[in-house]
Order: sequence, then structure tokens, then C-alpha cells
Amino acid sequence: MNIIKETCVAGACIDTTYKFSTRFMKHEGKRAPRMNPTPEDVWKVNTRNAERDLARILNHNFGPGDWHLVLTYRAEPTAAEAKKHKEYFCRLVKGWADRNGKKFKWIAVTEYKHARIHHHVVCSHLPLEIINELWKRGHVRVTPLDKTRNYTKLAHYLVKETSKTYRDPDSVNHRRWTCSRNIVRPEVKRQIVSEREIYKDIKPLKGYYIDQDSIRRYDHKVTGLPHLEYIQVATEQPRYKRWYKGATVKRTENYNHLLRHEKQLAFSMIGEVDE
Repeated sequence: MNIIKETCVAGACIDTTYKFSTRFMKHEGKRAPRMNPTPEDVWKVNTRNAERDLARILNHNFGPGDWHLVLTYRAEPTAAEAKKHKEYFCRLVKGWADRNGKKFKWIAVTEYKHARIHHHVVCSHLPLEIINELWKRGHVRVTPLDKTRNYTKLAHYLVKETSKTYRDPDSVNHRRWTCSRNIVRPEVKRQIVSEREIYKDIKPLKGYYIDQDSIRRYDHKVTGLPHLEYIQVATEQPRYKRWYKGATVKRTENYNHLLRHEKQLAFSMIGEVDE
């Protein structure tokens, strides 16, 4: 039996997933796919996929020295006002960067519940005095991105921040995150490989090491089939800028179509693109 291998080179990381496909489930003795997943199962799978996709984008576009900003407020705004404030701030910073010949990329999420409204913005390195000057509505907490060049945990945190609020019917943001137009989405390649690939010992490519926290062997909550995921991180300068084997994956996968008799969940696993 064959399985699908998906590979994505994102910055210093190579993200690999092995998974059985239901179209190959023709042999006896293999676990049958789950065709009636619960809405909770679909929600968990789509959230996990969103974290993976955001991690790839962060790894591909940002690196050590770039910023993770938290923009807070002195006076609590409404959700609609906060959305406009974030967009206006990003336009101001982009304008400054353009005038000074610097590139500016950003990805943002906004937390509306469980705490006072605040924005998380991952962005290119710019002088902090400029950022503090342009955000006039409260304080700016700044954390530089670390030297690991693997920002999977940051992606998990950002997706968790909006995992409930973006699905509210009255939410002003119906996507998990927003981003600038110059964000580059890394290419994902898919190829058919032998079944034994999913069960063999994991070995890193030359010049890379395996992030042990990223290794996940599990049965998929929707299909019920075995999966394997892991991330390799370059020890120095990345040897790979893209993966050449296989066909390009053209869209992000989700499983909402399996909820035939349930209310469809308003999931989106790609960011809204702003100026």
C-alpha cells in the first residue's frame, strides 16, 4: 500500500508529513477510515492544520532579530475599533519603511476575549523607537524572535489566541490571522511513497537535526489512519530552499465537507491579506 508524503521547505525548517490516503484503503487488515467524524474532531484537526500552516509561514518569512509585538490599550476599544487601529498602525509602519528603503512584513492576530483587547504582530525588524512612536494607544511589549528559526510554538500560541473568537457570528475577524501582501507562502510538495516509509526510523538530512518536540505518530481523528509528522531544522545555513520531488499542493486541506449532517463550521486556515 502507498502513502502520501508532504514536504515543505520553510526557511531553516523542513516540515514533513506522512499519511495514508483513503483512496488507497483497498487491502484487508487495515483500519477503515472514519466517515462520520464529530464537529469536535473536525475542529481539532483543522486547528492543528492551521497551526502547521502558520508555523510554515512564520519560519519562511521571519528569523532571529525580527519582532513579536503585543500592542495593548490604555482605554478599551470596541472590537470594530480595534480592527481599524491594527490596520492603521500597520499602514503607518509600512509607510515609514517604504520611505526609508526597508522591507516590512507582518502577520497579526487580535485577542478579544479572556483578557483586555490586544494585538499580536509578528513583523520585520525595525527600530523600536519608530514602533513605539506610531502606536499611540497604549504600550508595546516586544520580544525578539529566537535563534532556533523554528517558530512552531509561537504559531500554536497565536492560533490558540483566536481559536474561539474568530468563529463567533459577531466577530469582526472571521479568519485566524491577517497578513501583509508581501508575505511569501512556502511551497508544499506531495509525492507517493512506499508504506514502509511511515514506520521506519526517522533520520535527519545532512546539515539538519530533528526537532524532537515536533515528532508526532498518531491515528488521524477524522480518517482514523496512521500519520507521522516531524520537522528538521538546519544546523547552520539551510541547504535546501525548496523541495523538488513531487507535485505542488495547490490548496490547504480541511475536513469540513465530512460534516454532512452538522452545521458547517466557519473555518479558514489561511490569513486574510491586507495592505
